[in-house]
Amino acid sequence: RKIVFFGEKERVNSNVYVSKCLVPCLRVFRQNIFQQDGARAHTSQDAKLWFKNNNVELLAGWSARSPDLSPIENLWKDLQNRVSERHHPKNVMELQAAIEKEWKKYTNQEINKYVMSFEQRLKECVRGDGAPIK
Repeated sequence: RKIVFFGEKERVNSNVYVSKCLVPCLRVFRQNIFQQDGARAHTSQDAKLWFKNNNVELLAGWSARSPDLSPIENLWKDLQNRVSERHHPKNVMELQAAIEKEWKKYTNQEINKYVMSFEQRLKECVRGDGAPIK
């Protein structure tokens, strides 16, 4: 339920990813398996060590920003649509406020539908021999 923003000049390296994303967001992580893409910060030794030390198994081999197999990409798209339909920010601060406002409106059920639909999307992807899902 936590959304993380990065400063305008902040680079997402392994230290920032671990300290700003993993530690605060996943310390209450109760699952044993975590999905992420292959971004360098995600696959760094620091991140791998954090997952190992916290007994979190990683799903391997996912392409970056694959909307068919990444629940978060579909959620981001929905959030983007909500913000663009309801807000007209004039600067970065207004955009961040609009994102936060819309993010807080999501119910756990709405967020869970993206995660729970993974199995069906995976089956469709396999059935289509890896072709994008329509």
